[in-house]
Amino acid sequence: MPISPPDLATIEEYRRLFKDALYWRPFVEAVCQRHGLTPCAHISTCPVPGTCPVFVVDKKYVVKFFGQLFNGHASFAAERDTYHLLAHDPALPVSRLVAEGVLAPDWPYLISEWRAGQSVGELRAELSQQTMAAIAAETGHMARRLHRLPLDATEKLRPNWDAFINRLEKQRPACTELHAQAGHLPAHLVAQIDAFLLPSAELVDRRATPKLLHADLTADHILLTKEQNNWRISALIDFGDAIVGDPLFELIPAYLDLFDGDKELLQIFLQTYGLGGKLDEKQAIKLLNFCQLHPFDVLDGIFEHDPAARELPNLNDLARWLWQKA
Repeated sequence: MPISPPDLATIEEYRRLFKDALYWRPFVEAVCQRHGLTPCAHISTCPVPGTCPVFVVDKKYVVKFFGQLFNGHASFAAERDTYHLLAHDPALPVSRLVAEGVLAPDWPYLISEWRAGQSVGELRAELSQQTMAAIAAETGHMARRLHRLPLDATEKLRPNWDAFINRLEKQRPACTELHAQAGHLPAHLVAQIDAFLLPSAELVDRRATPKLLHADLTADHILLTKEQNNWRISALIDFGDAIVGDPLFELIPAYLDLFDGDKELLQIFLQTYGLGGKLDEKQAIKLLNFCQLHPFDVLDGIFEHDPAARELPNLNDLARWLWQKA
């Protein structure tokens, strides 16, 4: 008889159970047995939980379920498509897809290889600036390789600009209101947002080739292992937010989260990526537009290291301060 999990239809039910390894054990065992991945002796929750139920099996496999909440089915399609594209570059430090399927109509799943490591987020307090500089350089090389992957036939990650533009335009109507509610920008800058936002034709050059983006290069998604007393990247994980679009968009989580707003690390990343170590004013303004039209609240904490920047008179100055000022 097919096994299927209960309908976790509410956010409350989902939050209560999605990290419960005991609850999910029979479902993990069922899909592993389906693909001959036994014995499933040890099943544990992923050390850094995201928005989907994710479980480590015998330190060999990772099983990830995608429900209807939090846009789960779109994330499943994006991550599955990305795994197929990643096969073009076996040298990238990523897990490889082992199996996929559907546990029930509302619960597709992916099974990937387990990769050893702890996240930068878990280790940040013990990572020196020198170590972070090495991680920034590695991440720049890794992002460049990722963005060079050919966009061949996939279901969701199509080689055109339509989805990326739609993603930005979806945020535009309520953009000012959302930033006012978030409260991360001072009121005089929030009042300038509508006039500051560029039209899509200026934000996106359709003549350029869009690239595959991880789109969530945060401290939680870079895993490290220690080699001869040096921390090195062992894996880039979680492609559920992968999109096709402008490579500049990749800088937002990398700089604001992974590098915690450290401009020296950003410059290292840009250098190894191939952008010459710095951004020009046009790129800075485009990036602030992308931040404001981002589906996630990415501007939280941007003034933490320099509270005086809240007094900048306009958004052009904020763009230069955020993305250019050393």
